[in-house]
Amino acid sequence: MKREIKFRAWIPNVGWLADGFSISMDGTEWYDDNGHSWPLSDIELMQFTGLHDKNGKEIYEGDIMQHKFDERLFNWLISFDDGAFVLQNIGVDGYLMDKIRLTQTSCIERIVIGNIYENPELLNP
Repeated sequence: MKREIKFRAWIPNVGWLADGFSISMDGTEWYDDNGHSWPLSDIELMQFTGLHDKNGKEIYEGDIMQHKFDERLFNWLISFDDGAFVLQNIGVDGYLMDKIRLTQTSCIERIVIGNIYENPELLNP
């Protein structure tokens, strides 16, 4: 099975989420497709999980997914924990509750609604 390894980057000092980029050979600089560069220490990298939501959108760590159960909406944070990508249920006041392993089956009824950098308000449903 082929595994696609991709990253996207959040650049806090400009409030920008970027997909297309490369990293310098010495691993200290990040370059976007337009030739801008930033020190890797100044950005947040998010790895592609290899999975897609029910609408076909790529899922990255740091994304927030949502699904409806018993007429209630639940938000879930994508993170990397103990060697695997997981969904963590975001409870009251942003408290992370239940944790389940992220699989394509667990994504069938969920959609990506944002991420922790561009939409921090989603952490407090």
